[in-house]
Amino acid sequence: MDGDELIMAYIEANRQYLARRPQCFQHGDYHVGNMIISPEGELWIIDFNRSDYGDPWEEFNRIVRSAKVSPHFATGQIHGYFHGNPPDQFFKLLAFYISSN
Repeated sequence: MDGDELIMAYIEANRQYLARRPQCFQHGDYHVGNMIISPEGELWIIDFNRSDYGDPWEEFNRIVRSAKVSPHFATGQIHGYFHGNPPDQFFKLLAFYISSN
């Protein structure tokens, strides 16, 4: 199998993780590149052109990009969202979302 076939096989084998996931409005492209600090020191989130309705955990699908810029931010994003204790299911679903995007 080539790389594309491996990814497609992974997606097909793990799509059951999508069952009964909650849905909400989401940014759609949440990563450190879409954050700016205002002159007053406030954090602003920009670039909502990919916003949609979906699984809130899907919002982490850009975590690899954020981790390249700031591993501390990426770690803090996960630990902050889950109050320091991300469930095992999160990482299985995160791998699915990263591979399918």
